[in-house]
Amino acid sequence: MGRVQDAFFGNVARRWQRALAFDNLESGVNFGLRHVLPVGPIRLDLAGDPSAEVDEDDPVLHLSVGMAF
Repeated sequence: MGRVQDAFFGNVARRWQRALAFDNLESGVNFGLRHVLPVGPIRLDLAGDPSAEVDEDDPVLHLSVGMAF
């Protein structure tokens, strides 16, 4: 009935409101689980900033179904 895989990955991004700029980049560390089914994977990822201050955003849980493209 499928198999379970794990994933560990990082990303670098920047949030902006007006101009496209590449300063003040933020990094994140993510961990995920994938349950692979015959029709495609179900992905559950936990994303967070390891250097976040106390008043900044908490880690976010993402659920997605199907192939990523």
